[in-house]
Amino acid sequence: MEATGASQSNLSQHLSKMRLMGILKNEKRGQQVYYSIAKPAFIDLVHVLKSIYCPEMCDGANTSVGKG
Repeated sequence: MEATGASQSNLSQHLSKMRLMGILKNEKRGQQVYYSIAKPAFIDLVHVLKSIYCPEMCDGANTSVGKG
């Protein structure tokens, strides 16, 4: 949440929509939910978007998304 500046509610809504669209998959571990990229082709897209929109800030960042 801190990296995006979005509220937990807003971020959870976006993650849920992306999961329903098949962009993300989720795994529940206890009370936490972990999100990750659903298809390998989307990883390439994420890398391209990172290089355009946050080349310095996102260097070395993982493609997994935290609790939502």
